[in-house]
Amino acid sequence: MSHEELVEIVSNHPFTVREMAKQSEDLQRLRETPTLTAEFLQWLRTSSENGGKSLLDLS
Repeated sequence: MSHEELVEIVSNHPFTVREMAKQSEDLQRLRETPTLTAEFLQWLRTSSENGGKSLLDLS
């Protein structure tokens, strides 16, 4: 398997797609937030919580 094929597989994997979507959401919220308030920072810290599951949805 070539490097390009491996990059394509990883880039299209559901875990990668979900992580990139979350990162995009976080970056968009940061761009739209003029001031980093305690409330916003709390949201940012906790917005990735997944009910006690790991990133891969495993317990």
